[in-house]
Amino acid sequence: MTDAQREGRIAVVYDLDETLVDTGDSYRAAIARTVASYPAIEGPPVTVRDILALKAARGFNNDWDLTVALLRAAAAGVPYAHAATRPEQLAPEACVDRALVVRIFQEHYLGGGLFEALEGDALAWTDGTPLIDRERLLVAPDALAALSRRVPLAIATGRPRAEALYALSRAGVGDLFTAVVTHDCCEEEAARRADGGRLGKPNPWPLEEARRRLEARVGAVERVFYVGDLPDDMRAARAAGFIGLAVVPEPDPTREAALREAGARHILRASIPPDEVLAGSPA
Repeated sequence: MTDAQREGRIAVVYDLDETLVDTGDSYRAAIARTVASYPAIEGPPVTVRDILALKAARGFNNDWDLTVALLRAAAAGVPYAHAATRPEQLAPEACVDRALVVRIFQEHYLGGGLFEALEGDALAWTDGTPLIDRERLLVAPDALAALSRRVPLAIATGRPRAEALYALSRAGVGDLFTAVVTHDCCEEEAARRADGGRLGKPNPWPLEEARRRLEARVGAVERVFYVGDLPDDMRAARAAGFIGLAVVPEPDPTREAALREAGARHILRASIPPDEVLAGSPA
């Protein structure tokens, strides 16, 4: 590790889902179950391929928005992929009640106890099985702790605050991060601006806010890396002036090309950046 790194002049900001936490059996399952249980709209079962195809497109970082798009495709009787490639063929936005989508999704994802604790309401749409408890950490806690002793770490995620903190605490790594910026932070900032703009990724605001909060704690840093898994993560990193590190566990030339086109500087096979990447030239 270089002197610059020891002095805290670089920092690493992480995405959460599919970067630090495996959400294949939680968020992705909640998307599919929400589409299946939404009333009055019927479509084919949602597959992982359907979800990943939209995640690879621009503007589907938010799983609620992605679920709404799938339902609009189902209501129009067109393939789910058209949500990204032919949005003009989708049913009108008004045909899907976004608030109901969020409600059903959260019931599936949080399960009975956590949903009732956070939302203050009883379940109405699901059996209460908590998908969130299926999540597991994708990195060794000791390796992440070792990195946190060398460089300051932060989180910039599209998750709601309570869910992000729950996942980090449950994995035993919450204390390793100097700052955590979530969907709630974006919504609060958007409300202050009152201009109707959305600040979630690929907008760079959550990454920039993570840097501001981190620097308020540890002092100025010269370079910031953002570790994520989606093209929208890399777009946000490029717009924020961060060095984008894309996690692709297995070689996938098509996916890697899309991530590089979106701004990824390096492709990683694991979420802990190697020393040679952290010591690389500035963006």
